[in-house]
Parts: sequence; C-alpha cells; structure tokens
Amino acid sequence: MPKKSANPKPRKIVPPPGLIDANRRYSIKVVNELLSQSNSKTYEDIAEGRLKIIKDGKRTYIPGSEIIRRSTLVAAAA
Repeated sequence: MPKKSANPKPRKIVPPPGLIDANRRYSIKVVNELLSQSNSKTYEDIAEGRLKIIKDGKRTYIPGSEIIRRSTLVAAAA
C-alpha cells in the first residue's frame, strides 16, 4: 500500500481550453499547463512579443484572450 504524505500539495484546477474566459487573467503556471509548454518557453514568448502580459505589482498575468489566440495559432499550425 502506498504511503500517504502528511501534507499533500493541493492541486489547482485548470479550466479546459474550451472554457477559457477571454476577460480573465491567468498566472504563468496555469498558462504553461493550458498551452502545454515549459516556463522558459512562456517567458520566451513574452520577451519576443508573442504573448501580451498584465503586470500587477511584481506578478505577471496573461489575459485569457491571449491564451485563446495563442492556442488557436498552435492548432492552426498543426
């Protein structure tokens, strides 16, 4: 029987791509999961202007509209 950890890390629920709200902002971690890419690839896309960001203090967010646009581009290229 597998041993259970004392404090399991809670999993964040990621919305399915069809249910992304274009008016909501998403954290980098969630964007990585939604676009199936690494953290460094997301920051590379930001640096090269492929993803627009919203800054809130030190935090960086990606608008849902950008995720929808980016996922549509990726699907079209495949």
